[in-house]
Amino acid sequence: MDLDNVKEVFKGYRGLNQSHLTVKNDQGDIISLRFLDMNNRLERQTGFMDPIVPADFKNLLDCKVFVFIPISDYEIALDT
Repeated sequence: MDLDNVKEVFKGYRGLNQSHLTVKNDQGDIISLRFLDMNNRLERQTGFMDPIVPADFKNLLDCKVFVFIPISDYEIALDT
């Protein structure tokens, strides 16, 4: 439900390729974050997201940089 919002936030940044953004594993999880300051946030999540796994990167290995912003540590598999 937030894909369009995510694309809108990043549309002004040159050099970001958004063609691999996907909602194929969307299970209806909703995450609400309220940032209090640089080191503190309030988080509410209605379910668990599928973790990011190595197969998610099979077409992206030529990228120079990856930026991960996980909300919880289980969202990126150790193998990734």
